[in-house]
Amino acid sequence: MDFELTEEQQDIKNAAKEFAKGEFDAEYARRCDLEHIYPRELVKKSSRKWICRDAIS
Repeated sequence: MDFELTEEQQDIKNAAKEFAKGEFDAEYARRCDLEHIYPRELVKKSSRKWICRDAIS
């Protein structure tokens, strides 16, 4: 079995990583997790960049 990411999957992973670096830090992610916050505006912004499009369509 091959568990390597395809080139397209790797591109999506890299795009998500770059988006995350520019939009929030670890403390914000931790706070959202601990306080059960769903960052709607952040998800909307990511959908415009085609990162989470399937999750919210």
